[in-house]
Amino acid sequence: NGYAHISQRDKRGYPTRLDLVDASTVSISKGNNDLFYDLGELGINGVPSRDVVHIKGFSFDGVVGKSPISYQRETLDNAAAMTNYSKSLFRRDGRHAVVFKTQKIMKTEAFERLREQLTVAWNKLRNGGNPLVLEEGTDIATVSISPEDAQYVSTKLLTIDEVAAIFRVPPHKVGDSKSGNYSNNTQANLEYFTNCVRPLLEEIEAEFNRKLFLEDEKETHYIDIEFKGLMRTATKEQMEIYRQMFNIGVYTPNEIRAFE
Repeated sequence: NGYAHISQRDKRGYPTRLDLVDASTVSISKGNNDLFYDLGELGINGVPSRDVVHIKGFSFDGVVGKSPISYQRETLDNAAAMTNYSKSLFRRDGRHAVVFKTQKIMKTEAFERLREQLTVAWNKLRNGGNPLVLEEGTDIATVSISPEDAQYVSTKLLTIDEVAAIFRVPPHKVGDSKSGNYSNNTQANLEYFTNCVRPLLEEIEAEFNRKLFLEDEKETHYIDIEFKGLMRTATKEQMEIYRQMFNIGVYTPNEIRAFE
């Protein structure tokens, strides 16, 4: 949700000032066939909907936009777990739990002494210290599952895909290029605009058209966000589009030059 308070109008009632409002401080109530906004950051309550520009994402009730993250918490929890795992792994220099094995049953005093000595020696070894010397047939083994065995890298890329899907963003735009190439990335960019960016632009346009014009202006004025720059394709394809648009009289040469 994004909010702006229409805080000033001229003598005709035309909006002349917008004040951005922290979305976390806003609450909405219904009444008298209208919505009323409490703008906590500004200390103003009961503002009618005509005086608040409200840009929202997808919504179940048409009143308040819902965060995609809150409905995908399990996916993001998995992503957080993977991040914590990688941090833990690298803090240990890629090493895992270590077990020292002996065939003897040791007395308590000897056991504690050996454990203390091996702990100190092991830490020195990890930090590039002296070789590790083991007593009386003691062996060493690790208890671990390697990142390769856990398919850590593949899992990480899968997590990227899942998070990108929440916001309908092509994976290559958030660093996953494992399956991308020039051809399908171009198509993915078009899908990114169509499925991700355009719905938001249309929401902004619609809300601005509802709130920022006088009633007698709405039949003749409208806001249209120029998005052609986001739709640029390969040069050959773009030239073909221009040629077709020129041939049917949609674009003039001057307009094509302006686009470029």
